[in-house]
Amino acid sequence: MSLPLIIHAQSPDSNKVKLPGTRYIEQMSNYLAIKLGVNNNINGFQVRGATKTDIQPNDNNSLKLSVNYRWFSFSYSYTPKFFPGNDDSDLKGKTKASMYNFGFIFDHWMQGLTYEKVKGFYLDNTGDYIPGFVEGTDPYIQFPELVYQSYRGQTAYKFNKNFSFNSLSVQTERQLRSTGTLMPVFSYNYYIVDNKVLLTGQNSSQKSNNFEGLLSLSYFYTFVFKQNFYLSGGAAAGGGILFTKLLTRLPSGNITTNSNHGIWRFEGFGAAGYNSRRFFIGGQIQLSRESYDQKGKSTTVVVNDRIIYQLFTGYRFNAPKFLKSAVDKTEEKVPIF
Repeated sequence: MSLPLIIHAQSPDSNKVKLPGTRYIEQMSNYLAIKLGVNNNINGFQVRGATKTDIQPNDNNSLKLSVNYRWFSFSYSYTPKFFPGNDDSDLKGKTKASMYNFGFIFDHWMQGLTYEKVKGFYLDNTGDYIPGFVEGTDPYIQFPELVYQSYRGQTAYKFNKNFSFNSLSVQTERQLRSTGTLMPVFSYNYYIVDNKVLLTGQNSSQKSNNFEGLLSLSYFYTFVFKQNFYLSGGAAAGGGILFTKLLTRLPSGNITTNSNHGIWRFEGFGAAGYNSRRFFIGGQIQLSRESYDQKGKSTTVVVNDRIIYQLFTGYRFNAPKFLKSAVDKTEEKVPIF
């Protein structure tokens, strides 16, 4: 991948399709990339203070199918029960999770949109609340009616047009030479956490509506070697604000409170893989910590504090004529495409 595009043009595939690009990027414009991956990107919640509450989904691993073409990508994730760690419902309860992702990546601008829903959680640190709890034998405290829904997006600007974010995320390009870029990212997330447990007059439940806006600055670098292999790394740090409306349902009536908090996020990213003209395979890891301090309290709520991994493989097929024709017409009518 470190050789100029003119060298790659000698391969048999190049006689069949037009592959525009630069000395740094090879655009796989006439290929439809199909990717299958496994990841553990399922949201949980942690509260740390005088006591710790660690609420997690039971499913540990998701299966993700992606379809990517030129500047557009779509993926769907769900949690199959045949995966290890997803089949211990007797101890941790049932979790049902799904996620839809849409992406638009251009020379400099990138836009991502995601919808996620997770139902069913358990208390990972049940032993802190039940004396004599035996991990692996006793059932955990469970929240089967707790539902998390998220509508989120990311808008990013890539300063260096020679850096291919597509080659890392959706595989519609190939990075030919080593380079890096500075990239500011604006993230926004509207999410709902609702315990839909049936009220009996003896219990209570809560529902929170939250909007989070966060601006971060990141840097990525991809090192290309031996033509088709790459290593990539990056880091990001940023801050923003979180607005929360909390509804508490009590036997005596409902109570609504509103609050806002400063929020901070720190992330590290690493990737490695093989990216040839047709076949690609790789892995990614992301270290993420997002937290905020509750005003007037000594409790710190950690929204996202975990290690996220993804393993994937895929293949580029010749794009169907109807798809190529439709996208060509779109690009003719809409200049940004």
